[in-house]
This record gives sequence, structure tokens and C-alpha cells, in this order.
Amino acid sequence: MIELPRNKPRWLLFSIVFRLRRPFVRTIGLRRFLRIILDLDKALVFLANNLSAELGKNGIPDTRANEINHIISRFPHHSLILDLGCGDGTDGILLSRLGFNVIGVDQSRESINRAQAKDSSDCQFICSDINTFLADHCSLALDSSAIVFMSHVLEHISSPLALLSLLSASFAYIYIEVPDFNSCPLNRTRLLVGSRLYSDDDHVWEFDREGLVALAVKAGWQCEHCEIHDGVISYYGRPLPESLSTA
Repeated sequence: MIELPRNKPRWLLFSIVFRLRRPFVRTIGLRRFLRIILDLDKALVFLANNLSAELGKNGIPDTRANEINHIISRFPHHSLILDLGCGDGTDGILLSRLGFNVIGVDQSRESINRAQAKDSSDCQFICSDINTFLADHCSLALDSSAIVFMSHVLEHISSPLALLSLLSASFAYIYIEVPDFNSCPLNRTRLLVGSRLYSDDDHVWEFDREGLVALAVKAGWQCEHCEIHDGVISYYGRPLPESLSTA
């Protein structure tokens, strides 16, 4: 908990913006003005997140290592992990330091080069798309504890059902992280007035917890655990018994 003083200094910017709303609404209309405000909010939050990340490089502790420790506590130790959409390898390297055998795959050559330039001697980073990789590494399906790890990947995939269905035939566990659509209550208003829902132009899907769980079931996964923290859905799953997944 954080205790706040009862008497707070006046917030001048808030007062100015609130007073200006009426002439703007009269001039351009409520819905149009609201769209502008919502888009501005999305842009400023995106900027704040980026600046916060930069600030984190200058002394604020990075919490990702703690998050990774929490995530892997649900999986068999020393398992094989496919870090799908591994980016610059941050998660993969953290996972390898905890004793996992990590293969990072990303279709971006630039990202793979950054990953390989890090202290990643215990990881294997491969530039490939998932379909080509799985076709070339079908032996992964023989590992009875193999884990597929996808952090902020599924929202970029054009056909998430097809991808999850493919993975359910090859892996014993899955971990998915995606932004939670419901983490911002204004998103429902954005839908209503036609405002922008995303800050990354490469996002093609938005997920809430119920939608993600339902999609995974349709793809042959059963939910072991699903939690929401800091605006992110964390999903843990195992393949459905064949009798259920084909019903």
C-alpha cells in the first residue's frame, strides 16, 4: 500500500484540460473529440512505457528475471524450451541460466544477430519461421517434456489457431504471454467510437482471458493456469487428451 497526503497540490494541467473540453466538444462533437483524446492517451502511454524502459537501463531493477523464475516454476526443470519469437534473446538467456536447454527462433535476422551478440553460449538462436523450423526439427516432438514459450508473439500472428494447433502436436507444455485487452477500461469506449486499439502497428489480434483460453482449447490445449498481472495475460497449458481435442 502507498499512503497519500489528504491535502494535495493543485494539478494545473488537469484543470486546464478539463476546462477546455467544453469548447472543443461544441466545435467538433463529442465522439470526434473523444477519439482524439483516446488516441492521444494511447500515444502518451506508449511513450511513457518506452521512456520507463530507458530509465530502467539506468538503475531501476529489471523485474523480468523474477517473472521468469515465477513462470518456470510450473514446468519440469532442465526441459527443452523453444522460445518462439525470441526477439533479442532476453528471455531465452534468462531461461538458460536457470538450467533449461533453450532454442530461440525468430524470423527477424536483426533480432537473431542481437541475440547471438549477447552472452548466450548456452542458447541456440536460429533465424527461421515456425513452420520451416518445425519441419526441419521434427525430433522435438520426441521430447516428452518439451515446452514452447511465446512471449508477446500470438498477437502478431495472422492465424493463431493454426499455429497453436500445430504446436499442440509437438510440445508437452505451452506458455503464452499476450496483452490483456481488458486491462484498460477505455478499450471498450475505443471500440464504441472507433478509436485506435493498439500501439504496435504489427498487432493483428487483441485478447482477453476468456478468448485466449477458448482459442487454446479449440487448438487442442487445456488450461493448467491463467493469470493476469500488470496488463498481461499469462497462460499455461498442456495438450488436451486426444479424445477431447478431436471431439
